[in-house]
Amino acid sequence: MACDIRVASEDALLSQPEINLGIIPGAGGTQRLTRLTNLGISKELILTGKQVSAKAALEYGIVNRVVPKHALEYEVMRWVKELASKPPLTLMLAKYAINYGYEAPIWSALSNEPHYSAWQYRLRMHRRVSRPS
Repeated sequence: MACDIRVASEDALLSQPEINLGIIPGAGGTQRLTRLTNLGISKELILTGKQVSAKAALEYGIVNRVVPKHALEYEVMRWVKELASKPPLTLMLAKYAINYGYEAPIWSALSNEPHYSAWQYRLRMHRRVSRPS
């Protein structure tokens, strides 16, 4: 759940089974699942430990894509190649803006976006000026 993009094969089963062991999900599972889905679905899955199909996980927003098992590696590599083709600094700033904005009041998140763009522009200009001839 800590991934930016989650792809599951159509035969995958997902769960938060910790309750069956007498513990709660660790590594942020209680918080991440709630942010991916909603409070009701999160409670249902965490409090019962029940497994859900990949199709249900897609409907709940837990995964971004469901693909046939034979196409899973291809689909993951397609995402990797697509993301790797993007400017790394732009990806980093976009991820930060999304993650910060999701947690922050909208006025704060909106007021920060121009700063990210300005920072990116300054860095790009610095790189252009500092390149050896």
